[in-house]
Amino acid sequence: MEESGARIYHLFKGVRVATSAIEIPEEGKITLTIECQALDYERFIDFFNAG
Repeated sequence: MEESGARIYHLFKGVRVATSAIEIPEEGKITLTIECQALDYERFIDFFNAG
């Protein structure tokens, strides 16, 4: 049986951190949130047949 599909790639250029936050509770997991902004974006799709 021949399989096919697609690989999708995203390329972000000029990425900068816009905001960040950290939560440190007395017990449990530490949560780090980072929001980014990019100056440019490209999307690539690669279709393939494996077989």
